[in-house]
Amino acid sequence: MGQDEYRLENTYHFPNAIVRVHRPVLTEEEEQRRMEKFKEATARFLTAVYREREKQKSENEASA
Repeated sequence: MGQDEYRLENTYHFPNAIVRVHRPVLTEEEEQRRMEKFKEATARFLTAVYREREKQKSENEASA
C-alpha cells in the first residue's frame, strides 16, 4: 500500500479546537479491498468478544 493521497472532507470548529477530517482518495477496487479487510477484522473482533463473554459466563456459573 504506497503513500496515500488525501482530500479535505470536512472542517469542524469547536471552542478550543479546529478539526479537519481528511479522507484518502481511493480507486473503487482499493476501497472494496479495504472494506473487505475491515469486515474480516470486525468479524474476528466480535468473535473474540463473544468467546470472552461465554468464558466469563461459564466461569460465573461454575463459581455459583
